[in-house]
Amino acid sequence: MFRAIRRLPHRRLAQAAFAPGAGCRGAGLSSIPPAAQAQTMGRCRPDQPTPGAERRRHIEADGQGLPLGFSTIEDFQLFLRLLGDPQVRRPLAPICTIGRLLGLDRLSVKALMMHYGSLGVGSPPGRRSRRGPLAGLGPGHPVFEDVSRLVRRDPPVLGDLLPRLVWLPSRELGSLLLEYLPEACGPAARRPHVPVDRLRALASVTPRLTLSQMAWLLSSSPKSVARDLATYVPELGDYQPPRVPSVRLDALRAVLAAAGPAGSDASLSEETVCQRAGVDRATFDCHGPLLHATYGVRRWGELPAERLAHLRALLQECRWTLAELASRTGIPLDRIRWYIKYYEPGMVLPVPADRSVPRPLELDGRSGPGSNSMTLRDYVRAFLPPVSPLYRALLCPEPAVDPKSLITLRHLGLIRRPGHVDADRDMLPMLQGLGSLRPPLTLRDVSDRMGISLYQVRKRFVGAGSLAELRRTVPAVGALSFSEIERLRQLGEQVHPAGGRMRFTVRQIAEQLAMCPDMVFSLLHLYCPEYFFLALAPEAGSGPGGMYVPVEKVAPLLAKVADQATAPLLHQVAVDLGCTLPQVVNSLRADATCRKVPFRAPSYYRHVASRLFEIKSLLRLHPQMPASAIARQYGWEENLLKLAQPYLAAASR
Repeated sequence: MFRAIRRLPHRRLAQAAFAPGAGCRGAGLSSIPPAAQAQTMGRCRPDQPTPGAERRRHIEADGQGLPLGFSTIEDFQLFLRLLGDPQVRRPLAPICTIGRLLGLDRLSVKALMMHYGSLGVGSPPGRRSRRGPLAGLGPGHPVFEDVSRLVRRDPPVLGDLLPRLVWLPSRELGSLLLEYLPEACGPAARRPHVPVDRLRALASVTPRLTLSQMAWLLSSSPKSVARDLATYVPELGDYQPPRVPSVRLDALRAVLAAAGPAGSDASLSEETVCQRAGVDRATFDCHGPLLHATYGVRRWGELPAERLAHLRALLQECRWTLAELASRTGIPLDRIRWYIKYYEPGMVLPVPADRSVPRPLELDGRSGPGSNSMTLRDYVRAFLPPVSPLYRALLCPEPAVDPKSLITLRHLGLIRRPGHVDADRDMLPMLQGLGSLRPPLTLRDVSDRMGISLYQVRKRFVGAGSLAELRRTVPAVGALSFSEIERLRQLGEQVHPAGGRMRFTVRQIAEQLAMCPDMVFSLLHLYCPEYFFLALAPEAGSGPGGMYVPVEKVAPLLAKVADQATAPLLHQVAVDLGCTLPQVVNSLRADATCRKVPFRAPSYYRHVASRLFEIKSLLRLHPQMPASAIARQYGWEENLLKLAQPYLAAASR
């Protein structure tokens, strides 16, 4: 009965089994609007034009009009491909991966997905048969040239994403890379990194950004950014971000800009500047030249032509330390930083005076005129799209930024609120709210929803973090063995003989299993979701056992999730509709199968045990039909029955 299921190019659903009169409670899938039932959304053929391809060809023909936020037309084309089928509204990669490949932060990627998703300009990959090798695949073949462009771009597209983009089996693609592109198969090439041009630009921002800020702007982690700086920008040496609060640095910049020439009424000594800005002399000497180098020239005068030429000649050798430069040119050590940044603004000044001054960074002309350094505003103006929350917050006179994005930006120190209040006061309640949800979200889900790095989320939820207590009762992956899952399901699928409620409460099940009730509640969603709908009133559900939302709530459910670029928070959707979370998930899966589009279940509904009730119901509905035929008819995943077989066999004993 449970023989192997052959691979299918599409998932199919026979709606008649869920129609009224088919032995199922309520209308079930027949409650899905006819337009949605009739719609077929198979992937576009390779030769089928799409709005995204038309937009790209228009940009190439026009020679201008490349949307802001994308460095090249190839980057824009990659984004449209990652956006996927505009009818499916599901990207081909996580937001953090898209951001890392394009050098954008998560909030900017979300904004771009909302903008271009509403225009319907996604470019889905063309679907072709995977049953046999592609004929003539090699140099000169369009698919090979596409693969070559993707693995040779900066950064390369590798891993599981590459087969999805070019629609080739992983094994065939691996052989192709080994034969023709072996440089893409080494461990160094497969290690993910960020776009080097944007990394160099961020490394030149003054005042220097912290590694956490750079990591957030590039959708990476501080550890990865530090590694990439050492690999691709070695002239920086050991990158030393400022340890001074940005509020103090802004105050120092303002005082330096207000200081007049020596001898004038507005002239300020170094001690006066430090006192007014609230900084010490070490901060003044180290960061002052990066903030406003003109102060040094106004204070001590310009260098003579001969001494300036000597200084520039020594700087070109890239081997002298600041102390050696001061000694050879006769410029005092506490002034030489000011003169170097004034006359050579592209030079990267090391923090210690005994470290050599490296060669200047080259930024492809994206910095200010005549300068190889830039402020954060310059970087945002050059590299981020206008729909980005950070772009709007920094460059728009009346920024229209949603409160959650503002809290994230303030928390990172990229923007500040009046009075410079610590943004953690707003960030922590939002993190606490997401961390308190049951069944729990993964830390990756929390990271994507908050728009902050996974590193920042882990700092608060793991170990000694301030919110670690919220994760104490979160079940780990593989928390229960097969026998424990069977025991949980035996307790969770029993309806009380009187009806209207389940036989055991969550607390009673927890007592029998010697577990925490909070954990049992999450485990029931993971392994026995029917616990939450089997005892509902007939009008509170539809389909077998009431596993779907009521008929009248299908349209509101689809409307709530239709216009969101990222996966909606289904906990809130269930509360708004007055339904249970399993009903919402089951209905969305059925709708996706009906429309022949992929469905990615939430992390708390990916175990095969969560599908057992559906499988058993359909096997009882079609006792004479082979299991493989049922799988094809109802669009089940190819290995679903194989994974469910041990549980079905145990239940039949």
